[in-house]
Amino acid sequence: MRVTVYAVLALLFACLQHTVLAAWLIVPDLPLALAAWAMVDGEDDGVLTRAFISGFTADLLDPGAHSFHLLGYVALALAFLPLRAFVFRTRFTGWAGWAFAASLLLTAADRLVSAPGDVTASGALVIALLTAGAAIAIGWLAYGLPEKWRPVAKAGA
Repeated sequence: MRVTVYAVLALLFACLQHTVLAAWLIVPDLPLALAAWAMVDGEDDGVLTRAFISGFTADLLDPGAHSFHLLGYVALALAFLPLRAFVFRTRFTGWAGWAFAASLLLTAADRLVSAPGDVTASGALVIALLTAGAAIAIGWLAYGLPEKWRPVAKAGA
């Protein structure tokens, strides 16, 4: 049930990102915010699965992605797995910190594999801050859900 709820949320965030928010230059990366929150919060065994689902749905709706989100989110999840033991998983600082770092890392990777685009370095920092804020909002909203509807299982630390 959790995977289904998570997949629906990932699809909704990807739809919102690539339709309504696509016309704006500086917006939070909602699929990445969901993926970053899910990498930090919850149990260890679903980290890669949730990263895969978020990346797949983002690539599904982004016409020029060519598996960038899928590979990027899974790479971020693999890089984050050893760090999970040192992060307070149910705290907003962990969600925001990883979302901020992940946004900057993906922006840097995107610049390496494609053209620089319209976003400047200061714009990338603002997007990373907005993505961190979105991860906090997602975490707080998910925390209030009944246990069977939570997209990730509660874990300690």
